[in-house]
Amino acid sequence: MIAKQRSASVRVASALLAAVLCLIALPASAFAATEIADIKTVAQVQTDGALHVVEQRTYLFEEERSALIWPVTSMEADSKLEVASIRFAHSTVQGGIDGEWTSLEPVPFSSEMRDVLAATSGASGRMRSYEAAFDDRAAEGSSTSPIPEVPGFCMDARDRALYLFFPPTEGRVVFECDLTVTDAVRAFDDVAELYWDYVPADVHASAMSVSVSVQLPMPEGIEAVAGQNVHAWGHGAPGTVNVKADGTVMFRAPEVHEGQYAQAHVLFPQQWLTNLSIEAMRAHSGPRLDGARAEEEAWTDTWSAWLTNSLAVDVAFVVLGIMALVAAVALYFAFGREPKPQSESTADAKGKALGAAQVRAHDACKAYEAPLVGRLFRWDHASLDDFVALLMELADRGAITIEVVGGESPLGCGYEDLRFRSGTRAKDLVRSPIDQETFRLLFDVWGEGYASVTLSDIARHAQADPGRFRRELAGWTALLDREVRSAGFFDTKSARVQRAVMVVGCVLCLGAILFGVAGGSFVRGTALVASGIGCLVIGNYLGRRTPVGSGVEASVLELERTAQGLPSLDDMPAADAPYLFAVGFMSHESGALRVRSRAVGEADAPSFAAFWLGPRCGRGGKPALPLASQLSKKLDEWG
Repeated sequence: MIAKQRSASVRVASALLAAVLCLIALPASAFAATEIADIKTVAQVQTDGALHVVEQRTYLFEEERSALIWPVTSMEADSKLEVASIRFAHSTVQGGIDGEWTSLEPVPFSSEMRDVLAATSGASGRMRSYEAAFDDRAAEGSSTSPIPEVPGFCMDARDRALYLFFPPTEGRVVFECDLTVTDAVRAFDDVAELYWDYVPADVHASAMSVSVSVQLPMPEGIEAVAGQNVHAWGHGAPGTVNVKADGTVMFRAPEVHEGQYAQAHVLFPQQWLTNLSIEAMRAHSGPRLDGARAEEEAWTDTWSAWLTNSLAVDVAFVVLGIMALVAAVALYFAFGREPKPQSESTADAKGKALGAAQVRAHDACKAYEAPLVGRLFRWDHASLDDFVALLMELADRGAITIEVVGGESPLGCGYEDLRFRSGTRAKDLVRSPIDQETFRLLFDVWGEGYASVTLSDIARHAQADPGRFRRELAGWTALLDREVRSAGFFDTKSARVQRAVMVVGCVLCLGAILFGVAGGSFVRGTALVASGIGCLVIGNYLGRRTPVGSGVEASVLELERTAQGLPSLDDMPAADAPYLFAVGFMSHESGALRVRSRAVGEADAPSFAAFWLGPRCGRGGKPALPLASQLSKKLDEWG
C-alpha cells in the first residue's frame, strides 16, 4: 500500500527525466519556427578579386511565410553586392524540384520595409510573415504597404541584407540566389586573402547541412597544394576543410545552430589575381602570410584550450552528479530505512503506552482515529476522504445518527439525501479536538445552530459561498495536521533530510535545463538531470515513520488481509469500514467486495459497511461510486 502511494511521485520524476532528456537531446533548431534543411553554395573567386556566389538554401516552413531576410555579412567595407537573380520553388525530400521555379523581380528599397520586417519578431527572429505588422500600420491610418504585391527582392545596403517577398508559402522551399560581391578579396604583397562568412551569425535559423565550394582562379599548369600555395581554415561551427588539386576548397559543416556562424579563411598567391585594379593593389601593402599563420595558430591554441577546459568542466559536472547521488544514497541508509513495527503494543493518540495487555494486531490501529491512519498511509498528504472517514467513525460510535430522507440527493442519481443528527451521548463519545471541529462544522456552521443537517443543507451552504466553504474545510485539515504531528507517526529528522535532498534534486534538474538545454551541453545536462532525478526518487523514499507509525501500518495491513478474506461487505465489522476507506483499501481491486444476495425474509437494511462502501447504480443501471467516495468527491467539487 505504501509503495502504491509513493509510486505517483516516482511517475512524476520519470516524466520529468524524459522531458528534460528530450530537451537536451533535441538540437537548438528544434525550437525554431523555421529551419534550413541544407545550404549548397558554389563560389568562384574572380581574377579581379570579386566573389561570384550561387547559393541554394532549402527552408522548412512550418507555417505560411511570405517574407525572408537573407543576410550577406562579413565582407570588405568597400565591397558592393550585385544580385543577378533570385528564384524559389518547392522541393522534394530527395532534393529535387517540385513544380516550376518562380523568379523574384528587383523592387526599390525603402526604409519602411526594414521597419515592417523588424516588427515581425518571433521564435525565429525576423524570419516571419509581415501581414501582422501591415495590419498594425493599417490600424494607425496608413493605407499603403511598403511590401510589393508581386514576388520581388531588394537590397538593404546599410544592413547588408536581401529582403525577399513572395506569395504565402509553406513546406519545403528552396531559394536560389546568384550574386557577386566586388572587392571581396584583399590583395597583399605575397598572398590574396578571402575572409567570408558563408553562414552569417544573423541568419536567424539553424542549418542542418552546409556544403560550400570555393573555386580559386588557378593559372594553367599549376596545382593547388594545401600548406604550400593554398592555405585554408574554417572558423565557427565544427566542420571540415579540404583543398583539391584543381584549386577547389571544400567547406562542410554538418550543422550550424541559430546564432552560430561558419567562416572561410583562404590564402593563395596574389599573382593569381591577374585583373586587379590599381586601387585594389594599393589598398593593402606588405606581407600577410606569416601574420595569418600566426593568427590561425593562436586561434587553434585558444580553441584547443577551450576544448580542454570544456572537457574538464564536463568531468566536473559528472563528478558533481555522482557525488550528489552517493550522498543521497548514504542519507537514505542513515535516515530512510523503516524501523521495525511495534507488534505487541502501540501508543494512544497522546503517545502513551496502552499498558501491559497485548492488543490484537489487526485492532492496534484503532487506538487512533481513522483520519489519522489515512494520513499515515498517504504519507501526510491531505484528502477529503479523511473527513468522510471521520463521519463514518462517528456514526459507528453513535456520536451522530444518519437518517435517509426523501427528496433528490445533491450527490446525484442513485444516492439518498441524508440527515445527520447529534447523538444522545455525543458529548461522551467525542474524543478529540478534530471530533469537536467536525461537530462544529456540521451543526453550528452548516446546520446553522440546529442539531441536525442534511446533505442538501451542506450543498446549499457550499454553493452560496464556495470560498468560505473551502476555508472551513482547510481549517479542519489544518487541525488534523496538528493531530497527525502529535501522534508521532513520522520521524522529524528524516523529514528534514528528505526536504534537503528533494531541494538538491530540484536544483540539479534546473541546472540541467540551464547548462544542458540553454548551454547546449548534452554531457552536462545528462549528468545533472540523471543525478537530479535520482535525488528526487531517493528523497521520495527517504522519509520514514517512527516505530509507532510502523506499528499502526502493520496493524492496518493485517486489517486489509482480514478484509480480503471476507465473502461480502455484509460480513465486514462496522468499526473496520472507516479505516479501510481512509487508507484506500476499497478503491483498489482487492477491496472490491460485493454485497451478498439476501434470502427472502431477511432484513432489507444494508449493513454499515455496505451502506457506505457498497456498489451503487446510477441512471440506466450504470455503476456509480460508493456513497463514501461520492460524498468525498462532492465535498471537493463544492469547495
